[in-house]
Amino acid sequence: MSAQIRALPLAGAAARRALGRRADAALAAWAADWLGDARPCVRVDAAAAPAAGASFERRTGARGELWFACDAPNDARLRRALLGAPEEEAAGDDWIDELVASARAACRRALCTAVLGPPVEPAAAPSAPPPHLFAPFGGALRLVCEELGLLAIVGNAAWSAAPDAGRDVPAPALPALAPLEHALGGAVLRLDVPLGGVELELGQLVALRRGDVLRLPRRLDEPFTVLCEGHPFGQAVLGEARGRRAMQFTGDPR
Repeated sequence: MSAQIRALPLAGAAARRALGRRADAALAAWAADWLGDARPCVRVDAAAAPAAGASFERRTGARGELWFACDAPNDARLRRALLGAPEEEAAGDDWIDELVASARAACRRALCTAVLGPPVEPAAAPSAPPPHLFAPFGGALRLVCEELGLLAIVGNAAWSAAPDAGRDVPAPALPALAPLEHALGGAVLRLDVPLGGVELELGQLVALRRGDVLRLPRRLDEPFTVLCEGHPFGQAVLGEARGRRAMQFTGDPR
């Protein structure tokens, strides 16, 4: 008995990065012509069904369809990006309206070409995107550039066929294995050799003068604990080596 399954097109992080890179490159080229040195950035996230009555312009590329939101706030942002002034300051000027319309069309055409391939038919009249685009696990994505008043919705055909969209970027190769003593050769650690502690009353501490002697609660020939970065490391005894004070490890920490 055999079973048939249907793959679910889910846009992972790699797919969104791939789509975002292509969209950013297209808008950067468009901005170089229309805005000077501005470099808009596109955010890519999961698409949800728009509000009832929302209007979108459909553009068709070689690999699918791209739907651009058409509303007054987005138009105002694009006009502000182009003119550097609020929309009302340029309202009613036919020449400026034609300039903004041309810039908008060029922007959408560039983005459509980048994510879907060359357009295969003229832009369609504004309408609502088809409901199946937002079906569960449909893989539709939303491209947003608030600076340019751009909001577009695209199906999974825009990212599923990209060479680098179906997999994450491989992790960098790990360095070759090395003996532990070689790998740790350059590390620096601190060893503390506490010989004991003394409790004093505050009056005794204030009265201390040069030459005073404090008796430690440990004999010099008794082993003591050596600390490494504050943690017990081993037992040692005091001694002398080559004319200098030294310590010799005698065992594990207790």
